[in-house]
Amino acid sequence: MQVNRYRGEWLGDVCGFESTNAPEIYVLSRTSIPIGGQMRAARVTIRLERGGEVTHELMESPFDWEVTSTTKNALDASSAEAFRTMLLEGNFPQMASDQDPGFCDGDTDTLESCVRGRYFGIIRRCEQAGDTPLLRPLADAIEAFALGEQTIRR
Repeated sequence: MQVNRYRGEWLGDVCGFESTNAPEIYVLSRTSIPIGGQMRAARVTIRLERGGEVTHELMESPFDWEVTSTTKNALDASSAEAFRTMLLEGNFPQMASDQDPGFCDGDTDTLESCVRGRYFGIIRRCEQAGDTPLLRPLADAIEAFALGEQTIRR
């Protein structure tokens, strides 16, 4: 989907062609389909390079995703390192996408990364309490951090 694109492309494609010296890139996408409502989505893009930057975009889609608001913030080196720690404490490297949600017409969260030219991604649809580790709390923390509503523990 357009929601989880990095500069218009799927991160897995971009990552495979970038060198091992490429910056770390993370893309969090969240979609929700309210009953009787318009699909909504949020995308958080984090690029770590000499500190880096974080971008939060809200989108709506009656047919095609349209960005309705954008927030962009620079990250210093300590914030970048704290972000990496948050990913580790949120168990991102231990997550798996092999769950089978069956028929699911609800929220979808994805978190993808490109680190040293290697792609890793998680997708969770209608996440259940039995799915461990859970992506939803980590996604909530990343989105709050991107909006400046929460600081990462240093």
